[in-house]
Amino acid sequence: MTMELLSIPEAATRLGVSRVRVWQWVHDARLPAVRLGKYWFIDPADLSLVVPQKRGRPRKEQVCA
Repeated sequence: MTMELLSIPEAATRLGVSRVRVWQWVHDARLPAVRLGKYWFIDPADLSLVVPQKRGRPRKEQVCA
């Protein structure tokens, strides 16, 4: 039985975020990862544990008088 694992850059591409952000999630234990040698790998099933937030400030609600 073989298990597909994603590298940090591959996981970042799938999630649409930077490699640094994925590494921060791994470092903060928000995203489980396994270290093989000097590289970190992530199970694709675990990508659903983190949901990237929208960038920027939320828009102000327009109030009609």
